[in-house]
Amino acid sequence: MFSSSLTNSLTDVAWNPQTRVFVASADDSHVRQITYSSTLNVWNNVALPAPPFSSATVMKRVTCVEGTFFAAGGGSFDDHIWKSTNGVNWEYVLYANGYAGNFVFGNGRLAYIANEACPPVSSDLGVTWSTISDPHVCFNGCYLCYMGADAAFGNSTFVIAGYGLSQTQGMLSSTNLAQWQIRTALRGTNIFGIIFSRTMMSIAYGKGTFVVAATDGIWQSEPVSTPGITIEAMPGTNTLLIRASGEVGRGYRLQTSSNLIAWQDFASFTNTWPTMEFPQVPDPNTNVKFYRLVTP
Repeated sequence: MFSSSLTNSLTDVAWNPQTRVFVASADDSHVRQITYSSTLNVWNNVALPAPPFSSATVMKRVTCVEGTFFAAGGGSFDDHIWKSTNGVNWEYVLYANGYAGNFVFGNGRLAYIANEACPPVSSDLGVTWSTISDPHVCFNGCYLCYMGADAAFGNSTFVIAGYGLSQTQGMLSSTNLAQWQIRTALRGTNIFGIIFSRTMMSIAYGKGTFVVAATDGIWQSEPVSTPGITIEAMPGTNTLLIRASGEVGRGYRLQTSSNLIAWQDFASFTNTWPTMEFPQVPDPNTNVKFYRLVTP
């Protein structure tokens, strides 16, 4: 279907099942605006309330959470956030600081992920916000905190893709939006790119896995809710990296055996992330070693 009423370049789109309205963020060179439609045939532009300050008019992201739309943009590297319940009337809610990544919602909390800033987080659909800084990934506090380009939520876990200014750090994960782990997945892979002020990558969760789509290809994680083990050699080292996947919040034991009869616990843990990583240096006196994952 082609809508002839659209005169703007669009950057994102969201659907509100309660009001049955579509909202798209619009890239306009003169005014910060979104466009809405209930038919997909006729679209109407709405100029957003002016933020306290701004350096650009490009709107970059829009989402709908529990009947409320949220739109982000209106800045160059200092974006803002607006919200609306009907797609027509909008209110300005927050200076989001960083360059647009995306919204992510899970466990009753909404976060806005960006580069060059710590994520603002709200538990009341944008009425109040707090900014969370994890020194493990935001080494300079919220100043130039390069968290990523897109985010997804699944299996009680938030995942960010595109972490790091050099675009080679890969992924971040968190179960509470406060403490983050730097993951080895896709590390060294250029999955982050911006073309004409738009992020050219995305991450999504479905059927028990996370999927990253970027200019260089598509990557899918191992199943993160079904228990399983993968083993790979870490390049340039004499170390194996054992990945144990399972349900977040469930306790597991990673066991080893040399004969499939006698088993010993190698690690006991509760999954704080869908896939837990365990480096191990192989025993030179053991020719064969088997691994299994059991619970409890």
